[in-house]
Amino acid sequence: MRGHRIEGADKVRGRAPFVDDLREDVLGFTPLIALAVTAPVGSGTIRRIDTDAALRLPGVRAIMTHENAPRLRKVISLSMSEPGVRLPLQSPRIAYAGQVVAVVVAETLMAARQGVAAIALDIEPGPAPVVTLEDADNRLRAVKRAGIGPGRSRKGNADSALAAATVTTDDTFHNAPHHQNPLEPGAVVARWDGDGGVTVHAAVQWHHIDAMMIGQAFGLGWSDGMPGLLRRVIGRSRHESRVRLFNHFSGGAFGRNISYQALLLAPMAARVAGAPVKFVQTRRDTFSLMSHRSEVRQRLRLGAHPDGRLASIVLEPDIAKGNAAFVEPVGEMPFQLYTHDTHRLTSRVAQLDLPGAGWMRGPGVAHAIFALEQGMDRLAARLRMDPLDLRLLNHAGTHPVSGTPWEAKALRGAYAAGAAAIGWRDRPKGGTIRPDGRLTGYGMASAIDLGRQFPATAHVTLTADARAVVSIAVAEMGQGLLTGLTGLVSEMTGLPPDRITLRRQAISEAYAAGSIGSTGTYSNAAAIQDALHRIATRLADRTRKDRASPLFGRKAKRARIEGPDLALADGSRAPLADLLYRHGDQSGSGRAGLTFGASGKAKASFGAVFCEMAVDPVTLEIEVVRLVGAYDCGRVLQPAIAAAQLRGAMIMGLGQALMEETRLDRRTGAWTNAELGEALIPTQADVPHVEVLTVGSGTDDGPLNFKGIAETAIVGVAPAIASAFADATGGLIRSLPMTYVERLRAVSALEPIAQGVASE
Repeated sequence: MRGHRIEGADKVRGRAPFVDDLREDVLGFTPLIALAVTAPVGSGTIRRIDTDAALRLPGVRAIMTHENAPRLRKVISLSMSEPGVRLPLQSPRIAYAGQVVAVVVAETLMAARQGVAAIALDIEPGPAPVVTLEDADNRLRAVKRAGIGPGRSRKGNADSALAAATVTTDDTFHNAPHHQNPLEPGAVVARWDGDGGVTVHAAVQWHHIDAMMIGQAFGLGWSDGMPGLLRRVIGRSRHESRVRLFNHFSGGAFGRNISYQALLLAPMAARVAGAPVKFVQTRRDTFSLMSHRSEVRQRLRLGAHPDGRLASIVLEPDIAKGNAAFVEPVGEMPFQLYTHDTHRLTSRVAQLDLPGAGWMRGPGVAHAIFALEQGMDRLAARLRMDPLDLRLLNHAGTHPVSGTPWEAKALRGAYAAGAAAIGWRDRPKGGTIRPDGRLTGYGMASAIDLGRQFPATAHVTLTADARAVVSIAVAEMGQGLLTGLTGLVSEMTGLPPDRITLRRQAISEAYAAGSIGSTGTYSNAAAIQDALHRIATRLADRTRKDRASPLFGRKAKRARIEGPDLALADGSRAPLADLLYRHGDQSGSGRAGLTFGASGKAKASFGAVFCEMAVDPVTLEIEVVRLVGAYDCGRVLQPAIAAAQLRGAMIMGLGQALMEETRLDRRTGAWTNAELGEALIPTQADVPHVEVLTVGSGTDDGPLNFKGIAETAIVGVAPAIASAFADATGGLIRSLPMTYVERLRAVSALEPIAQGVASE
């Protein structure tokens, strides 16, 4: 099962419908079309919404505002999304520009657009919105927790160690806010059913969490709230929900398709209109109705011993927070990368007048490692050490804080493979003139992301004709999860992939892990593995009592499915297909990850990124000539898909470094470049030669000896590119993206990165 995608042929032939493609032949009904009306200002109160002209337009069926919208109940958003803090259309107050203030429901998309244009808003202005950290000094508050990560942490006396250090650095770094811009803007279809339940068609990354949010908001009962979710997670419960969430293909997500507002707005509009509704998001809508990566400012100070060993790391991030509980977990990972004597983390968070921020590939760690790796380069220059040698010297053989051993860490191998591929040891000196007159620069950076496992359950049936049917409510966003899970089931059972069916539209299934944080394949595969173990145990009990079975009378109790056979602990085995033929279908529900993968070992995925760059010495125009990423991800399940995932994440890191920035109008609080023509992302012409390498042999001897890769692969790219620019020009990049203004500032600062041993 290597090399091709299960859903690939349907996608390229147009047979794999996305939500906005759904029509009557698939849905069984024709939905009305709903579009949002959004606030043009970032603060204020709605005095009146004039809907008369819009309602007179042909085809306009209903208009929903805060005055007639269904009253929603409080929801517990486990994803820390905006609905957990602010439910849509429940109040006349405007909290940010782009907030939904009305929804027009019409018979056609054109009629809905005309209705939106005909609505007039009368708004009482509020105070000027605060939308940047630069304007938010009086809103910054120290925090103990920053999202899922620590806001404060300490190891030893970092300030004393910093003061006593022989070599120090002290720099402030800035990361601009930016948005996920996958191919598909997204849509949600909703229909209220005769039993009081709701059918929803959407593309979500965390099926059961989002179904629970819908059930809570509309008060559909305990089984669709937190008690029902816990029953599914802990008890492997399989029962019909009154939220029938059909999870469709998504044209990318990168963290934004989790508990977003349209999942509530579509059912709300359907209830007001009294008919099924398809809520359509325009590209501009996604900038305020879905999440983004927050602005972060970080002061980083490093101290080192004369031989280069890290004595102190002091990190002080300021983190922007929108109208959601989510906070970038900046402090989660930077102290896990290198061995160090002491550290201190002190975080502050500012509540801004912005839409809710949320998960985006490499959340928190993409910010933190940019600063840390720039600081390490500064330290290397002052110590007159090669940047790679400094990292090798401070390589953490055990967890730098807890001291526990790592589970299958191969970062040294990643350093070696990446350095060899780009010719690091034989590279020309930074600033060397190329034949075309441009300056040469080489840079590198480490990458890390936490290895996680989430609870998951799965139901598996092995049929009498030797087929496997796996029912599990998982999300396929283009990451290859369906292909990966099918390949793993093939390995676990010995069945060819064409005899394996993965039923992902399993609306009555027990809880499945979401496609988040590079955890979806591992977490759900572990549940499938557990289900197969349970089936093997029951099947072994039957076959030991079957006189016609080669396993008759065997005493061994432990059994497992090994390839095409059922194997007992004493080494005896029998063909699985023969046993299924004799004993009929065998079913079982598996569960895994209730302890979130906790063990005596520390878990993380690692990588090393290397960059070659050419810089015009006059214009400072840059070309990333080569990017090489070497990643410690254990056994590679699907080489072609893994390479595509890694390469795609590296390209996303290239965009973070060079161009991805969502700009704000500080007067109104509105995103000013909320469209693909202005919110730049890398195109084919921007992408250099990208080479991906994998190292590491896995985490154990079983079929799950692999790690997540997609989050880690973005992390080291931006600092490696910034490092190459500094090598070529001597100018330290302090702010992402590396705009012309930032490059000019870096070079004009007369603060070359290589200054020898010196103090600030």
